[in-house]
Amino acid sequence: MADEATRTGGAIEDARSAFLLATVAAALVEGATGARGALFISRNAVSILVAAVGAAAGAAAMVAPLALAAWLLLSRPEVRRLGRSLREGLGGEDIDGQRLAVLGETAVLALTLVRAAILGRGFIASHGAPIAASLIVLSALALMLTGTLAVAFAAQRIGPWLSRWRSRASARQRLVWNACAAGVELVGVASLAVVGICALVPSQYAVLLSAVTLAFFVGHVSIVRRAVGRRFGRRRVIASLVLAGALGPFASLVLLTLPSPTQLTVLYRAPYVSLVIALFRAVTDHDGDGYSGLLGGDCNDHDPRIHPGALDLPGNGVDENCSGEDARDDAASLGASPPVVSSRPMSIVLVHLDALRPDHLGLTGYARPTSPNIDRFRESATWFRHAYTPSPATRFAMASLFTGRAADRIPHQRGAVDITLLPSAPTLAERLEPLGYDRAGWTISYVVSHFHGMGRGFRIWRTPWPVEDGDDVHGEDATLTTNTALSYLQSAPEGAPFFLFLHYQCTHDPYIAHPSWDFGQADIDRYDSALAYCDSEIGRLLTHLEERDDRQRTAVLFYSDHGELFGEHGFLGHGQSLSEPDTRVLLLAKIPGARVRTVDVPVSLTDLAPTILALANAEPDPASDGWNLLHLLFDEAPPEERTRPLFFYAEHRWGLLHLESRAVMQGAFKYLQTDSGLEQLYRLDVDPGERNDMTRSSPETRLAMVRLLDTWQGRTRP
Repeated sequence: MADEATRTGGAIEDARSAFLLATVAAALVEGATGARGALFISRNAVSILVAAVGAAAGAAAMVAPLALAAWLLLSRPEVRRLGRSLREGLGGEDIDGQRLAVLGETAVLALTLVRAAILGRGFIASHGAPIAASLIVLSALALMLTGTLAVAFAAQRIGPWLSRWRSRASARQRLVWNACAAGVELVGVASLAVVGICALVPSQYAVLLSAVTLAFFVGHVSIVRRAVGRRFGRRRVIASLVLAGALGPFASLVLLTLPSPTQLTVLYRAPYVSLVIALFRAVTDHDGDGYSGLLGGDCNDHDPRIHPGALDLPGNGVDENCSGEDARDDAASLGASPPVVSSRPMSIVLVHLDALRPDHLGLTGYARPTSPNIDRFRESATWFRHAYTPSPATRFAMASLFTGRAADRIPHQRGAVDITLLPSAPTLAERLEPLGYDRAGWTISYVVSHFHGMGRGFRIWRTPWPVEDGDDVHGEDATLTTNTALSYLQSAPEGAPFFLFLHYQCTHDPYIAHPSWDFGQADIDRYDSALAYCDSEIGRLLTHLEERDDRQRTAVLFYSDHGELFGEHGFLGHGQSLSEPDTRVLLLAKIPGARVRTVDVPVSLTDLAPTILALANAEPDPASDGWNLLHLLFDEAPPEERTRPLFFYAEHRWGLLHLESRAVMQGAFKYLQTDSGLEQLYRLDVDPGERNDMTRSSPETRLAMVRLLDTWQGRTRP
């Protein structure tokens, strides 16, 4: 029995196969993921192969040094003795008890991690980050302590009973038992580890971690360990891991030979490559400006004033932002907002539909019955057919809408997910307060917890449910939002105008399917089901608004903050691209007296701030980057608005790699640029799917769009 325990406890001594297989698994999984990302954009076999090799090399480069370090550490006698002591302490001297203890303690660890993550969201929402950190640690320690005591108690009592049963078995039965028990221990620990990974880590990151974990445990299976040991001795394994860690980064540079759209998709689909690329960017950034000449598009890596993120000063003969030429002082070509159309102050209902794609509505020709109430509203409202968000992330879109500032000119502080709006940019609610408006806003838990300053000026700014219950109410939140809105409208102060903001999150992931609208279980099916549910609740709101006595003095505006992707261009969700499915949004406005039913000129959500101020007959904000759209509801658009350019901003975080993208759309052309030097140019009237990148085939158009983007940044940057 003691010999068996020693063999089991010392299995880590011969773990080279486990760490070698973990590295191989990382390369295979990330290579396959990279190839799949390239496949979304290109059917070219060379591009797919290059993506696979580059992603595989990057993953191997990341995992191999970690595997080598872990192997050298775990092979130390002190560590092995510690491992045996822990197993014996939890399970006693009995080998079966030790195996039960390993399984039980792994389950406790997985449960602790998952529970800490779940509790953490509630603690942060209700107590703030500093207090939440202490509460999370204390709750995790308490769960680990009680769980470990329970595991030790159970293992030390059940283990001897199993051993006595095994001692009465035949020699063949004991051999089978030992093999099965060892296998169950390995498979059980691996399975519990994978469950914990999948619960805590986003899916695109969890795939590689799960594969590495499973390969590590498979490498400990005796038959696998012997097979690898016969072919790869200790020296060969060390040499292989060192070679993978050293040559992997250089091999991953093959990704730079791919076209821009394919590079971005591969980085998104195979996010661990971004860790390697971010490291290379830092190492090869000679002037310390955050941009590398090799991987960051820095056209002068010896001058920190010149890099893709710099402001290009017009007319100084220097191309500070590496766009290809010096910016021109052409601010006049961007046009200016038309004068405010005076109107009688109106009450305003502003409805925010999170992540709603307008092409999934019946009014745009969608086949499924997802939006009968919104479609009915459109019949008496004005539809802005070409409405866009300034940024496909709620925090930037909402901040831009509330302040009228361009998405990359909003005075704010931000972290990975948080944003704090600074007082130097007054919000709509703050501007309406001195005009006698009652200001009430109901948003979602995520906004209250992470978007600070958005509610400035509102008399009411809260969620229709307890903030910490945000995850629990998802799927019935639209009902709660509409109930709250109806309660407010029924008790709103009489005679005074009001500004009511309502935020519906139905179509935001995770998409919740509803039995009354069963379209299937694919992501896009559940999205449509969630949209239909949301539409039914919006129908109750619209019915009440139509029955009110002040309906002729109330403006109702519906908008979505960004779109949603379901594999288009290789992306899922939102916020990771500036493609049409991510930036095209819904905008419907029902303004009493409006004569125009469809507006075809391009507009931005940034335009809503000056438009709402016009509805309130307020003084315009001279710092606003938006245009007042009110005149478009009554008259045909003037020529300068038909050629008006729109500008976009997005930031992308893949692993440690942080990229910023900007884009400009004018007429039929849309030009996209990242601060890593990647460019895309599309002609949307003949290529609405943005498949044919014209950057090289149309150099004159590309240059004109670069000048336009440079001019805009020179005008809008603080």
